Amino acid sequence: MAKLVYKYRGGDDPIFKRDLNSLEENCFFAPNSDKLNDPCETSVFTDKFDAQSVIFSKFLGDNSKQHLDNVNNALKNVINRKKEVGIYSLSKTYKDELLWAHYANAHYGFCIEYDLDILIDTYKAENIYSFPVTYSNTPPQIGINEVSKSNQGGLSIIKKMLGYKSKRWAYEKEHRLIIDKFGEQAYNHKAVKAIYFGLRMEDEEKEAIMNRFQGRGILYFQMYQKEKSYELEAKPVNDINDTKLTYLKEIPLSITGSSSVKYEIVKKDYDWVSKKGTIEIILELEVSKASLKWLAELIKNHIFKKAERIFMFYYIKGDENAEICWATSHFSVEKIEVSINDFVNT
Repeated sequence: MAKLVYKYRGGDDPIFKRDLNSLEENCFFAPNSDKLNDPCETSVFTDKFDAQSVIFSKFLGDNSKQHLDNVNNALKNVINRKKEVGIYSLSKTYKDELLWAHYANAHYGFCIEYDLDILIDTYKAENIYSFPVTYSNTPPQIGINEVSKSNQGGLSIIKKMLGYKSKRWAYEKEHRLIIDKFGEQAYNHKAVKAIYFGLRMEDEEKEAIMNRFQGRGILYFQMYQKEKSYELEAKPVNDINDTKLTYLKEIPLSITGSSSVKYEIVKKDYDWVSKKGTIEIILELEVSKASLKWLAELIKNHIFKKAERIFMFYYIKGDENAEICWATSHFSVEKIEVSINDFVNT
């Protein structure tokens, strides 16, 4: 069963347009700890570790002092690095009235439903930590136990640094993603499962969302206040567009000029270190260079937005096992080159 998490978004310009652009390009922004709305977050103390270190040094003798000092310095370096990582805050509920009021522009905004597993499994090469927030009356302490587990990927220390909040925030039911570097992050578009419209959201904005994301198979819901209650509920909304899946599956008639051409992405890889993307696509039919360039730009902006180099290989259905691909389109230095049978169009 899918693990679902939710992100509340504002509904006023220019925030609405910004959020729609990010959603269309399959990106989210993960800020660092300085940008969180609670300045008390990420408070963490090492008094427990310091006290335990003293006890251990007494039992282990003077030879252990240098080792413990080195561990202590390493721990402080890890804590200081918390301003470098990205934090993406989600919720485990789509129907909390306070979240709608605080984060969705007083119910004028919308809420995105993600499949958590797909969201964090987009590119396995990058370190992404995923865990629910722990709510407590006091900030957490890091001790020997967390430090000893640091060789297991550092999750225990990461949770203590970035996974605790005051109990006053417990209503948020927050789930966090922690990424190595703060800033814009790309994800698999299939992670977005549904969009919920706020109680006060304008009809024209609902239509704008449906038009922007037609062909993606996204479900839509309208939020309502239950009769004689403060509770919220969601009811399905019919998509105003054809619900057939076409996004990243076909080149439309408006591009080919003759008829839509289906395609299938059979292989996709991304190296976060070199910022290089590689993708293999099987086309139903041969298409023009102009159509390939359109498809290459779509792939660049919606799949490999952060890539500096992209290598795209195209095969024709029935010839996918050929040793040489039918066409290529490569991106580098803000330039796309399309090649079919040794002819190049730049």
